[in-house]
Amino acid sequence: MKIGSLPPVNPVDGSAQQPKSNEGETTEADKVTLSKDADFVAEMRQRASSAPFRQDIVEEVKAQLAHGTFEPQTNLQRVVDGLLADL
Repeated sequence: MKIGSLPPVNPVDGSAQQPKSNEGETTEADKVTLSKDADFVAEMRQRASSAPFRQDIVEEVKAQLAHGTFEPQTNLQRVVDGLLADL
């Protein structure tokens, strides 16, 4: 098997004409369309970032975790009810 060489590459000089800028103009290639799923995810992220929380409870749980005394008392029905209420 014989591998041939490619022709030499000419150096690039800075005097080449730059393509025209069409700033402000849009073409089909410039447009972005997001799905409804992406809109939903963006809305959920925005809601989650502004959700209120109780700093006092967060600090209490952190302290319990640090001391190894945290015992979860999760009421799954209450959690599910809370999630469904937000829908």
